[in-house]
Amino acid sequence: EEGRGIYENIRKFLFLLLSCNVAEVALAFLAVVFGLPLPLLAIHLLYINLATDGLPAIALGVEPPEKDIMKKKPRLKKESIFHGMKISLLLFSLYLSLSLFAIFAISLPYGLEKARTITLVAMVFAELANVLNAKSIEKSLFKINIFNNKWLILAIIWEILLILFFISTEFSSFLKIVRLSAADLVLPVLSGVGAIAFVEIIKFLIFRKSS
Repeated sequence: EEGRGIYENIRKFLFLLLSCNVAEVALAFLAVVFGLPLPLLAIHLLYINLATDGLPAIALGVEPPEKDIMKKKPRLKKESIFHGMKISLLLFSLYLSLSLFAIFAISLPYGLEKARTITLVAMVFAELANVLNAKSIEKSLFKINIFNNKWLILAIIWEILLILFFISTEFSSFLKIVRLSAADLVLPVLSGVGAIAFVEIIKFLIFRKSS
């Protein structure tokens, strides 16, 4: 059981990091194709990879084994570690990059710096929502105990407070972003909600029996 739990946590870790990192690359690619400025600067990507991806991803490493993990058939010796999640990983990466590009394009009329700030916050919220998605590759988020890993919950809360701190104080200049009002957070919040909704649809369509 412990071995299976560790293996599944590695899969969850890979799903989280790969889906988000592929989306970051695709987002930059879309901007180049459509002749727009880069939605995120190097320091923004560094913040996302060190802060947003850091603690939550590490917390996934201590995710408790799922209750029915011993009821599953043993995996085949040559089975890929990405078995059963390739489609969801690719689809979510595509969705995330397209939705963030749309948010950036919609926000551009308000100024490049503000558009980048909104896009950064939207990326953070979407990735934190995806942390919850990654708690189970197959099962619906609403059919598992999302509070069974206190370190994961604390990591998510910390990252939310951290990004809110940067966009509401003079420290925003440190990340080359601007302050945002509560109204400016509508799109980022929708980005997070959309990330959960999209993965829930994927899980329903692909893993109906197990989710």
